[in-house]
Amino acid sequence: MAIRRGPTALAGGREKRSRSLRQLIANMFRYLGGFKGVITIAAILTLIAMVFRTIDPLILAAGIDLVFQQGTLEGVIFLGVLFVILRVSSWLLGSAYTWLLSGTQGGFIRSLQQDVYRKLVGADLSYHRLIQSGDVTSRVTTDTDNLAAGVQIIIDFGNIRITPNY
Repeated sequence: MAIRRGPTALAGGREKRSRSLRQLIANMFRYLGGFKGVITIAAILTLIAMVFRTIDPLILAAGIDLVFQQGTLEGVIFLGVLFVILRVSSWLLGSAYTWLLSGTQGGFIRSLQQDVYRKLVGADLSYHRLIQSGDVTSRVTTDTDNLAAGVQIIIDFGNIRITPNY
């Protein structure tokens, strides 16, 4: 016989989640849905940065060709300045991407914690009698930290750089 205890159920000595992984992921994306605009802007910024990084090797190749084929200094200076401008722009766009998504991560965790707080405050007294406060605190802290880590992985995955080997 399973004993129901809050968000988990004990069945045969094993702890079982009351919600499926699919439901948890759907809830996570529901929370992230409030940040669609910021996420879209961050995605556009990182795409532009990737285009700049893709052009970098072409500019270097053109500069090397100019030096060895024509020996003109003006073209090399122009390409060098263009290369530096593209690298700095790419870095600034990548930094803006990271800044925006870090703010999104903080807002995501804050809204999640606010909802958990409202849920706990509004919970029936019998729930609080059955579950020890340390268990609730531990679960809330661990789960929000795990979700924060999951969002950080998404940020890091989107922030992967294609860097040519010079």
